[in-house]
Amino acid sequence: MKELELFVSKLKEILPYVAYEMIVEATENFKELDKLCTYLIKLSRENHIDLSINFPELNKFLSYTELRQKIDPVELFKEEERLKTEINAAFSMDQSRRDIVF
Repeated sequence: MKELELFVSKLKEILPYVAYEMIVEATENFKELDKLCTYLIKLSRENHIDLSINFPELNKFLSYTELRQKIDPVELFKEEERLKTEINAAFSMDQSRRDIVF
């Protein structure tokens, strides 16, 4: 949180007021964390700010958030079901083993 606050302060210094105000409004005064992270990733790239140098923990968090946003929950559920089926098939030679695996 400390690094996030410092980075937001830095953005306030380098961004035009209109752009900064847009972020404040779009994220409901920085309360919507997912939207805020999306904006911060975009702004750091557009302004060539290397977060890993001055904001290493924020950089890790934003990288995690970016990856997390790419996960499709429906596909994740399908993969989990396929994995369960494969595990059951691998360990279930007969009905009693299927019951044990279940």
